[in-house]
Amino acid sequence: IDMDKKNIDLFNLKRPNDVNICVAVSDREGEADMYHYHDGSPINTIEKKLAESRKYQNYKIKKTRTISINKIVEDYKIEELDYVNIDTEGSEYKILKNFNFAVRPIIFSIEFLDIELNRQELIYNKIENVLKSDIYNLFIRNDYKFINWLHQDLIFVDKKFLN
Repeated sequence: IDMDKKNIDLFNLKRPNDVNICVAVSDREGEADMYHYHDGSPINTIEKKLAESRKYQNYKIKKTRTISINKIVEDYKIEELDYVNIDTEGSEYKILKNFNFAVRPIIFSIEFLDIELNRQELIYNKIENVLKSDIYNLFIRNDYKFINWLHQDLIFVDKKFLN
């Protein structure tokens, strides 16, 4: 799933047997402003606060279609997930706060962008900010264990798979 058509075209070329969806995942269905730096940019986002916090603000605002993660699970009749990676440039918690954990992925990797930091490089990250974050607390409340932190990705595993 990617909101950038250029990326979807590449996915379709390299992975023609996959289902590749051109949409922005959000907390609702509808439309959102995309802060678009350029086609294929890894930092295109629908999060205004994040776009405005970046040093380089040379983006254009485009409209993009949005869908919730629960709607994707429902529409594609997903009953089982082993691994979910969410890297949505700042909207990770918004996407997950209403996630139906009845479909329980074993592993989640979630990008954690702490926009309170002056710089996003690994050496500036603070564990205390992770531990008080909404994302961390959401997973702890839903019986996941925080097991690793790789660059800006937090890794959570369903506790029942750790015994």
